[in-house]
Amino acid sequence: MPEKNYDFRKFLDEIHAKNLRDPDKKAKEDEVILDSSWSIVLPENASAFMVDTARDFADYLFVSMEESVRISRKAEAVDKKILLSLTDSLSKKRSFRLSVSDTLICIEGADERGIAMGCYYLEDMMTLNEAPYIQKVTNLVKEPLFSPRMVHSGYGMDVFTFPYLKKIAHAGFDTVVIYVKDGGLAGHNGPFDFAPMIDMAENAGLD
Repeated sequence: MPEKNYDFRKFLDEIHAKNLRDPDKKAKEDEVILDSSWSIVLPENASAFMVDTARDFADYLFVSMEESVRISRKAEAVDKKILLSLTDSLSKKRSFRLSVSDTLICIEGADERGIAMGCYYLEDMMTLNEAPYIQKVTNLVKEPLFSPRMVHSGYGMDVFTFPYLKKIAHAGFDTVVIYVKDGGLAGHNGPFDFAPMIDMAENAGLD
């Protein structure tokens, strides 16, 4: 059937694709299986952005890999932990350090966006594996090659939804670009209040 006009926006608003898991895939000896025995653990003082990052990662596991994990603020009560935390040992913005063992997955970010990038990296690894399997690793550091990495809207001129912004962040971009003319957006008539758009981008982890 031919695609209806603007049906592509449904894809742009889909942060996590469904049914990416291959039920026939088996974990290798050096891989950890993410299942319901794991919990995502946040710091006690986790910001709204970090909480959203944890929810996003849990949503990926549920939607794309058909696995459910808990989100907790109490690390001592959890046997298998996906620990999200900040570190002072990384200097480059949006960078992260990853360690994966049988009972602990540690994502340390130079900043909160770095933690999010670490979660997106794990999502990419599972998508490539077609299963919720993560290779064991110790102190793997990832840094962005350059910044800003900018993109215009593919949704419509200067049109962004929050799910679409989240998808942009998942793809590795760090900045969205809009056209400005005479105090407003080029694609709209009259003045425009930029503050809500800026806040929405910030909440998605974008400039």
